[in-house]
Amino acid sequence: MIEQLFSKAKAKLLVENPAFGHIISKMKFSQNDNIQNIISDGKRFEYNDEFIQTLSQEELIFAFSHASMHKILNHTSRKQKRFSYLWQLASDYAISSLLLKSGFELPSFARYQKRFDGMYAEEIYAILQDEIKNEEFSDDEELETGFNEENKQQQKRSDQTQKDPTKQNENFQLESELEERLEQKFIEDLLNKYYEEFPEPIKRYINLPSKPTINWKQLLRNAINTYAKHDYVIYPASKKLLYQGVYLPSLKSETLEITIVIDSSGSIDQQLLEEFLSEVASILLIIPSYTVDFFIIDDAIRSHQTLQKGDPFPPKYVLGGCGTDFRVIFSYLQEKHLYPNLLLYFTDLEGFFPEKKPSFDVIWVTKSKKEVNFGKKIYLPEGR
Repeated sequence: MIEQLFSKAKAKLLVENPAFGHIISKMKFSQNDNIQNIISDGKRFEYNDEFIQTLSQEELIFAFSHASMHKILNHTSRKQKRFSYLWQLASDYAISSLLLKSGFELPSFARYQKRFDGMYAEEIYAILQDEIKNEEFSDDEELETGFNEENKQQQKRSDQTQKDPTKQNENFQLESELEERLEQKFIEDLLNKYYEEFPEPIKRYINLPSKPTINWKQLLRNAINTYAKHDYVIYPASKKLLYQGVYLPSLKSETLEITIVIDSSGSIDQQLLEEFLSEVASILLIIPSYTVDFFIIDDAIRSHQTLQKGDPFPPKYVLGGCGTDFRVIFSYLQEKHLYPNLLLYFTDLEGFFPEKKPSFDVIWVTKSKKEVNFGKKIYLPEGR
């Protein structure tokens, strides 16, 4: 009976949303009558037998779609060292909000709170953690017999591998890494193949790999060289000229400080966002020493991260959707007394400019032919 329900729902999902259908078809299913309804982390789908039999086909399809989104959004890896139960709540809230915005009807069992609309799971987690910070909280207190218990066992095996790197543990670690790479490749292939079939709200959270379209080494060479060595110091002197009796201060090499802004407003389409992020990654590869303040902005600052050489390049997901206000970043930098060597702004130029020109150099990277009030423009070529 249960298998028939699952098979029919999977078949319909493969037609209506092939990516969800393929992901749920590869997921590990197991009955767990110690839980009230359903639990999934994107790898496993655990269910209460009696509860499943009360669901309509549409409700089951929602549950399958919800479980698939955990995989698409990579929630297992993003959990890091967070409490499992609280992370499960946060990621469930984030997905339910996204599915609702994408046209799904939320069943009664879905975890959803309107206040979390538009938030990442990390943001929701921080709010939930703050709300219970004065209470005793035990990891997995409600999911002890679910997949979180399996996660604990995997962690124990991982810890044992570090303490006792035997051949068996080494093989287990290699197998786990290989399995993870294969799963990631499977998801990437699905997203690339069925990307256009996803609802627009979900598309904005899908990070597709794209190849850089601009040779930034050539276009930004002058700007980078200008700021790579910019401070004069009295000591040590320039040894090249000492023998001629000429005493000149030497140039002191400093870490390049760059501010990079990604315009994530509603007027920016997903393809342009992907191109922007790909180009930023290219820039970082050619800078030997840097500090990058990386912003996601539409009419407000949605994300701010400080990166240095060797840090993994974020972000995988982009928030936004409102109008563009270029004044936001310049006001922020002025208030914080931050003066980068260079600001790179990736945008379609549909927005409000500040009245005053900043004291630092600005380069606008765009496909638009509109004029800018200050700074230089670099055009993105049409097409990839």
